[in-house]
Amino acid sequence: MILEPLDPAAVPASEIPEALGRLEACRAVLLSRLMSPQPAPATPVSATLLTVAEAAKRLSIPRASMYEKVRRGEVQAVKLGRSIRFRLEDLEGYIDARSR
Repeated sequence: MILEPLDPAAVPASEIPEALGRLEACRAVLLSRLMSPQPAPATPVSATLLTVAEAAKRLSIPRASMYEKVRRGEVQAVKLGRSIRFRLEDLEGYIDARSR
């Protein structure tokens, strides 16, 4: 907690109204923050998966060629049930390996 613990018995009677006012202001701000919608965290680029069509388009090749590269093990792919997906960084690695 950011605030230091306070012994209520140690607060002089003359300062109680001010302390209560500050507590109420703090309570209102915290409650407002709690009730306001929180922005969704951004999806990291590394979590982005591409479909076969999207991956083929990035490589400027036909979809059938993309499937063939997966079958031969030339490109890393992620199997999700019957679907195949590609990590963007895996495609970039594939391109980098062939551009040297």
